[in-house]
Amino acid sequence: MDRIYAGSNIRIEIQPDRWVLLLHSESGDTVLAEAVENQPMRYISTFGSQRRLPISGQLALHEIERVVLGWSAKDESWHLGLMLAPALAQARSSRWCELAHWPDPTGAQFDQAATQAGKTLSRQLQRPFTLIPPRRDEMQAVVPPPPPPLPPLPIRLDLWTLKYIGRERANGAGADALEFRLSSAWGRGKVLRAGWYIIWVGVFIVLSVQSLIGKIALPRPEFLPYLGLACAVLLTLIALSNLIRAARRLNRIVIDPLTRTISGGRGRRVGSGRGERWRYSADQIQAIYASQVVSKVNRRRGRDPLRSVSYGELHLLLNTGKFVHLIAHGALDDKIPALDPLPDENERRDPANEDRITPLTAHEAQTPLQAAALYVAGALGKPAYTDRRVR
Repeated sequence: MDRIYAGSNIRIEIQPDRWVLLLHSESGDTVLAEAVENQPMRYISTFGSQRRLPISGQLALHEIERVVLGWSAKDESWHLGLMLAPALAQARSSRWCELAHWPDPTGAQFDQAATQAGKTLSRQLQRPFTLIPPRRDEMQAVVPPPPPPLPPLPIRLDLWTLKYIGRERANGAGADALEFRLSSAWGRGKVLRAGWYIIWVGVFIVLSVQSLIGKIALPRPEFLPYLGLACAVLLTLIALSNLIRAARRLNRIVIDPLTRTISGGRGRRVGSGRGERWRYSADQIQAIYASQVVSKVNRRRGRDPLRSVSYGELHLLLNTGKFVHLIAHGALDDKIPALDPLPDENERRDPANEDRITPLTAHEAQTPLQAAALYVAGALGKPAYTDRRVR
């Protein structure tokens, strides 16, 4: 299954036998419309009423002339929609019914994703597909600014550091390979904590045993020595848990642009097939996700609104729809400006304070985690997305 993200929190899911249009909101995902091969296109009532479509909740195939994707210079966006038959168009006073749009000032950033969405919809509906690309004179008027440079490596991400591996590494990875490495302080902390637990285990055992054999007076109530032994057992289990976690924790993730693979495991041989817990090739990966928990913004203040970033995670999205967790970035207190455009005057809601999944480029990268996502995406030749969670 492929997922294509568009503007206004719209997501398109392309399945082998279905084309689904969804809206993401705070309450979850809502299916707006879907198309199944050679069947009427179905939609929910709110979607139909907003577009003045039949109240039956479906469009028959003969009511759809074609699927159209075009770039508009007016708003610098791609627009995907349906060209409806004359009878239905007359009833609703328009032949055009928009389904999704992609803000794209260059006309070349989301053209492939939008084209894929349009072509797969036309195949499901068994209707022609028409592409209206930007005109040459329009493209000449649009001069995209060069992307800003990403922060240089290494990038510190809480317990992890992203850096180039270097030529001296004998793990089989190329010289330009990247590596996430877990700080050794994390493992030392777990071992030190386990050591303190073991010391307390000894204290509880000594006091409890001495009380039971009469070396020291029994405490009141008399079950306290047995409670001490139970605490010793519990602390022993906690200490073992810390030691096992320290010994088993994945501490390296290698991204090799030469083989277009990413692998995670333990030890210096990760990347050569040894010590690996998992490995994925670029053909198995759909996209890289940088998920961040951010605060709301207040636009009523005179100065530019800022939001706080409190937590972040990096994930792989596989072609199967499964997410693979890579790293977590906690203990954050970053301040970043809100890039969302101001809402219309009559609009009550503010898109800046809503959860959103949007494509990530160097123009939008504001945090070290987003920069790391772009480094990984560039090495694997895959797109990157930012998943904003407003709390």
